[in-house]
Amino acid sequence: MNLFYFLDYLDNLFPSEFALKDDRIGLQIHSGNIEIENLLIAYEITPEVVAEAVGNKCDTILVFHPLIYQPLREINQAERVGRLTTLLLKNNISLISLHTRFDVVLNGTSFLFAKELGLENCKILDKNSNNENYGMGCYGNFPEFLTLDEFLEKLYQIANSPLKHCEGRSRRIKSVGIVGGSGSSFIDKAIKLDLDAFITSDVSYHNFHITKNKITLVDAGHYETEKFIVPSLTQIITNDKQHEFNSIIPSQIVTNPIQYYPFLNINNNNTKFVNNNIKV
Repeated sequence: MNLFYFLDYLDNLFPSEFALKDDRIGLQIHSGNIEIENLLIAYEITPEVVAEAVGNKCDTILVFHPLIYQPLREINQAERVGRLTTLLLKNNISLISLHTRFDVVLNGTSFLFAKELGLENCKILDKNSNNENYGMGCYGNFPEFLTLDEFLEKLYQIANSPLKHCEGRSRRIKSVGIVGGSGSSFIDKAIKLDLDAFITSDVSYHNFHITKNKITLVDAGHYETEKFIVPSLTQIITNDKQHEFNSIIPSQIVTNPIQYYPFLNINNNNTKFVNNNIKV
């Protein structure tokens, strides 16, 4: 598979023109190889992911999270980006980033989480001003009202990690908005849509104060709200038979740097975490 043909294919599927402004997307590191033989699809780059690529003889990695956010003034082994950039180049591995290009498409990041949660009739939460078929987040409805405890338990089973939340105007939940990853800037949009609940991550203490009694706000974790991206991307690209890769491999590495105390194994679906608002 020609690298630049693949970049054009990705841009047709996930148009860069609808990504958030100044996002770091596209080809971030080019090893010099023009042909892609083995492709690894990963959430983000860590040394373990690079080792996984090397072990599977992958010459290209497609990631959701960009590695390079700021212009590189130097490649320094003492800091993370420089270290990983060097590691990729040493192993002749190219790096492609999607990030908000995947967030803004129908059935992208937030829609994947909504599907797992069981929401129906999902629509884009914040439509792009130039094309309403693209935009950030989504919102939909449960078939029936859930109590707040039922909603949190359901969400906990999907995220499989502790939840932070504040109560909204009601303890009955049916309409729910989602922005996977850091979506606090979309809280006002969810309130204006008169939704019962809004799910995102990286919510500040003060945002919980501001939101209390207006909408049930839940911080379900950054990694946790985006963890369905790799399987979805793998399926999309694998199902497109026009590609001629030797292999397309979904990463098996959990890259989430956050750990929980008391200990919570996020890879074990049977793990129980004691929380006063969740019956486990």
